[in-house]
Amino acid sequence: MNNKAFTLVELLAVIIILGLISTIGITSYNKIIENSKDKAFSSYKNTVETIIQSKVIDDYTSGNSTLKKYSINSDCDLFHNNDDKSCKYSLKKLIDDGLIDSFSDYDCDNDSYIEVMVYSSNKTEYNVCLICNNLKNPNKYCS
Repeated sequence: MNNKAFTLVELLAVIIILGLISTIGITSYNKIIENSKDKAFSSYKNTVETIIQSKVIDDYTSGNSTLKKYSINSDCDLFHNNDDKSCKYSLKKLIDDGLIDSFSDYDCDNDSYIEVMVYSSNKTEYNVCLICNNLKNPNKYCS
């Protein structure tokens, strides 16, 4: 008798091997996607920080406080006196006025903020915090 068909054991071995290869491929694909999301968020945060830095410098050099209207804390003025100051600015307000583009792939606008700390030593620090509704760990993107 001349059988030219595969046995059940051979077919199962091929299916198991294909399953292992696809599992490895899917895991690698998920890591690539997660890394690209992290890079996109990092890039967006850097862009937001750069825009706020330029607005803070503009306010400081001009003597105007144009950032006040974006403040979460009431009437925050970074340059009023020589004390240490900290102000939080609403990302949503900045986006609504067209100063910053929205991060279109994620809903990060409503609770996200930018905190600017100005110290009496003239040192300035920036903290961009993107709180996105459709992420597993929203606080991951706060610097």
